[in-house]
Amino acid sequence: MRIKYIPPGPNQLVLDFGFDTDVIEVDVVEQDVFLQGDVHNIRNMLPYLYLDQHEDVAMAEKRFQEGKGYMFTNGTGTGKAQPLTSKIMTPNGWKLMKDIRVNDYVISSTGKKTKVLGVYPQGIKEIYEVIFSDGSKTQCCKEHLWETQTLYQRRKMSGSIKSKAGKPKIRTLLEIQNSINEQHFIPIVLPIELEEIKLEIPPYIMGSLLGDGNFTHNSLGFSSNDFESVLEIEKLLPNDLSINLKNNNGFRSPQYYINVITPKRESNGTFSQHKWLKILRDFKLQGLTSKDKFVPEIYLKGSIQQRTELLQGLLDTDGTVDKKSKSPYFSSTSIHLAESVAYLVRSLGGTSVIKNKKSTYTYDGEKKDGLPSFVVSINLPKEIIPFKLKRKLDLYSPNTKYPPRRKIVSIEYINKQEAQCIAIEDQRHLYVTDDCILTHNTLIGCGLAYRFYVQDKKDIIIVVPTDQKCIDWIEEGAKVGLDIYQLQGIKDSGYEICVTTYANFYQNEAINTRNWDLVIYDESHYLGQNQQG
Repeated sequence: MRIKYIPPGPNQLVLDFGFDTDVIEVDVVEQDVFLQGDVHNIRNMLPYLYLDQHEDVAMAEKRFQEGKGYMFTNGTGTGKAQPLTSKIMTPNGWKLMKDIRVNDYVISSTGKKTKVLGVYPQGIKEIYEVIFSDGSKTQCCKEHLWETQTLYQRRKMSGSIKSKAGKPKIRTLLEIQNSINEQHFIPIVLPIELEEIKLEIPPYIMGSLLGDGNFTHNSLGFSSNDFESVLEIEKLLPNDLSINLKNNNGFRSPQYYINVITPKRESNGTFSQHKWLKILRDFKLQGLTSKDKFVPEIYLKGSIQQRTELLQGLLDTDGTVDKKSKSPYFSSTSIHLAESVAYLVRSLGGTSVIKNKKSTYTYDGEKKDGLPSFVVSINLPKEIIPFKLKRKLDLYSPNTKYPPRRKIVSIEYINKQEAQCIAIEDQRHLYVTDDCILTHNTLIGCGLAYRFYVQDKKDIIIVVPTDQKCIDWIEEGAKVGLDIYQLQGIKDSGYEICVTTYANFYQNEAINTRNWDLVIYDESHYLGQNQQG
């Protein structure tokens, strides 16, 4: 989006919003700092220009009374957007993009929460689906930003000598699509820090029961050949529950039941219900066979430790370790469990791929097709331990040579949808979306500066409240290949793209000697605070 100032006629100001629409003419009352006119029309043309930003535009315009160049106020997005149906990770779990509000918290690349500074509806946009090497996918518009590192750049950053040419860059989806053969990799989120929640059935036991438990009768049982796993479950039981061995005839895995030590008799003479069986019934797990089991949603919202223990329970029962690669795998006839394991891995900073494996069995000498099996291949960061069982843990080795990574493999047009973008406080500007994918928030002015620069409109000045903000802009500009220079005094007009503080901007007459293509006011509410900006 651009706001172009055209030298006005008498009592007239013309704003070109950069859309394929008629130019809006807005009446201006002399000496009045407010833009007067048809606000409804402005909002239709530019839905992310809010009432309080009209004053910002007028205040900014007064600094260049001869009408030089372009003006851009903060608070307006630059078209980087995801559909309103996209999932955004928050400290309390997933939330739809349409429900994100200013001052909400979302999860950043560090796995920690960061504040939402701006929410910018973008109207109807052409939406593309982005698919990654691990099967994860999300949707966005072609102007949406990504932090990527090409295969060439990755090689430049390998070894003991790191090259600046190897640093990741901020690219639009269109840029990535036009250079997809260069193999673009995106960063992986660190383990996502969600709040610890109260779970009546400990996560490790829930994972074990989902793996080898029996929910089809009015009892709570499981089978296991690993006595170490049985001891781990027993250790986590509350004082009123115990484990009892029911069957160990040598032909089947030993059968165990979790029973109430002293059942409570109700007033009608019946015994009270097993509290864990009631919980399983409330989750609608009671009576399900192996192919229909699923992880209750609340267990996917636990803390890092809780999600790790849930994964350990699932992998101690239905997990294996490849003897050659030392990597863990999970196998189940339930697609729901496979998808939950894939999510748990991704939420813990790893990558996972689900594959469908055909199974067979022999009955009366005849080979028959079995239930489809879903196999999840797992790559975890070294700090996440996938097993508690010693025999599996001894076989496992973290993949330090090829740690978790994601590569963009496909970009396909989907349809047109209503979309919006957000701006977040985190300095790296990355937030977690569908399938725990890290994507970039809107850069607001930085993205606009880049577009002007590549069109050979290089006389750009950025005005910010503090010297630290100058440094932030210089660092952000470098990510998209922009060399931004900070003005060194009130007589310094700089060259090409410059950044300066509001204090310098107010006193610096040298900048009037340059014919600016673009003026960006960052945190433009500072304009109205006093006469000095």
